[in-house]
Amino acid sequence: STFWKWKKRFDELGVIGLENRSKRPKRIRKPETPPNIIEQIQKLRRLYPGYGKEKINILLDGNISSSTIGRIIKRYNMFYRAKKKPRGMDGAGGRNNASKT
Repeated sequence: STFWKWKKRFDELGVIGLENRSKRPKRIRKPETPPNIIEQIQKLRRLYPGYGKEKINILLDGNISSSTIGRIIKRYNMFYRAKKKPRGMDGAGGRNNASKT
């Protein structure tokens, strides 16, 4: 079947038809999430950076799926690092002190 595909392209376009073609899709579906929902997700994500897509979905009353919220978080790069906790002054360096007893 590959031979016949190449033969048809050669018959129609000549040698130029044998060049590699783009494998990119001709049409790509655009996300249809309303801008006001995206703004609400951004606002909630800034207020509660530790909340994931499921908790944000609960805060939005389940109007949109958790998967869509996750895609929006990823698309708009809404990942916020938690502030580092200061280390204790006990000198343990964050290790477990259970063995000192």
